Amino acid sequence: MPLLALENLSIAFPSRNGFHWAVEDVSFSLGKGEILGIVGESGSGKSVTCLSLVGLLGHGSQVSGTMRFDGQVHAIADLPRLSVDQRPSIGMIFQDPAASLNPVRTVGSQITEVLRFGRGMDRRAAQAEAAALLDRVGIREPEARLRSYPHQMSGGMNQRVMIAMALAGQHRLLVADEPTTALDVTIQAQICKLLRNLVRETGLSIIFISHDLDLVAQLCDRVAVMFGGHLLETQSASDIVVAPRHAYTKALLAAIPGHQPARSRLGVITDEMRSSFLDQGEAA
Repeated sequence: MPLLALENLSIAFPSRNGFHWAVEDVSFSLGKGEILGIVGESGSGKSVTCLSLVGLLGHGSQVSGTMRFDGQVHAIADLPRLSVDQRPSIGMIFQDPAASLNPVRTVGSQITEVLRFGRGMDRRAAQAEAAALLDRVGIREPEARLRSYPHQMSGGMNQRVMIAMALAGQHRLLVADEPTTALDVTIQAQICKLLRNLVRETGLSIIFISHDLDLVAQLCDRVAVMFGGHLLETQSASDIVVAPRHAYTKALLAAIPGHQPARSRLGVITDEMRSSFLDQGEAA
């Protein structure tokens, strides 16, 4: 049985002309200890889909669909009204740690807050566990770093702090929403290696959101491709690179350096192509 099975998710937001459907009839599953990549261009519905799993869509949205998480069935629309104890064990790693961490509090105080109020630890135990979490995510001299403020640390270190905070919640599933986009390629590789090691060591499941199909194919076990609020195809990471089924997936692959002849022009997606992509996805 998969850890997560999402069925028929649709999400609409109010607009001047009624409601705009940002996600339509999306379904996928995620196994225990698996990394699922969700890839697509900006506006394809990747982040909105995953925000719905933790009840963070905000007021005014219309949501339908269900999720089965660890054997429990939930209506997606009901998630914001559930208590912390009733919600599925899902944590988030956001794209920009600078916008997610409190700039006037030490990173140690922010991690220990999760441990004290989420897991009931006393101050001393929370301090020790926070240092252990920083050590686990690869931050040197973790006891000293607990006293640092976010501005005193690099972007890569702050992203590791965000991962440590997610681990502090002891979640079964982590949603990583483009966690490496703002990082250089060296730090990006380190963060991806860290996530893979955490899956191997702890049995975590991860949903990794990105616009970078090449990165996702290297990190993830399976890849789901989204476009225009629709899920177009899902394949193993190896198969989606060598045998993509959908024309949009082929276009994403063609945009990766090295997949086209030197000096060739990048393809342009026209309005006619957008319509055909959605028609092909619905037919599939």
